[in-house]
Amino acid sequence: MVTSLRRRAACFAIVAALAGCGDSSTSPTGGAGGGGSAAGGAGGAASEGGTAQGGAADGGSGHGGAAQGGAPANGSSGCGSATDYALGSTTVDDLEHGGLTRSFRVHLPPGYDPNVPLPVVVMLHGGAGSGEQLETASSGMSEIADAEGFIAVYPDGTGAIKTWNAGTCCGSAVSSNVDDVGFIGALLDDVEASLCVDLRRVYAAGMSNGAMMTHRLACELPQHFAAFGPVAGADA
Repeated sequence: MVTSLRRRAACFAIVAALAGCGDSSTSPTGGAGGGGSAAGGAGGAASEGGTAQGGAADGGSGHGGAAQGGAPANGSSGCGSATDYALGSTTVDDLEHGGLTRSFRVHLPPGYDPNVPLPVVVMLHGGAGSGEQLETASSGMSEIADAEGFIAVYPDGTGAIKTWNAGTCCGSAVSSNVDDVGFIGALLDDVEASLCVDLRRVYAAGMSNGAMMTHRLACELPQHFAAFGPVAGADA
């Protein structure tokens, strides 16, 4: 169990390293520089001309289009606005999508400045898990976000036993054909309108069923992300 948790933490740390580098033109610590790939072998590192899975070269592509590696950070519409989210803490929020009330958690680092665009890492829990479980019991990503200076977002799946509709798996999310791709897109739109986000450095990582969902996002929503980090989950 300890070894498994360490491996999981190491995989998530790759995504955190991609998000935590202060300048997107610099090779991320622990990731892959000029043209290499990272994020558990499933997504490329968008750094110094490296390409993300489904993304673009020259510094990586985020929601809002590609940017040259040396260009200033591409800030979202939320830059310059006050936020209700607590600094150095996690806020539980929700939005309406596809006729459902979808819940998620947003963790801001203590040094968050509404005028400085920060990277975002979207963390997708496994089947029967939750955003809270992934944040507090298994990933350690919020602590890394505090140390490295990025925003961590933990959405919840649906159902009594929470799952994601990754295509062929899993649970009621598939049988009810829940629009999870659309939800993640709407969630990013909401976060980018509420907070100051570096649109070139938005990442997704997931565990198990969450990793399967990460693969689906790489295929169907690549324009929103710079890289992907699926852990212990096949392409469903």
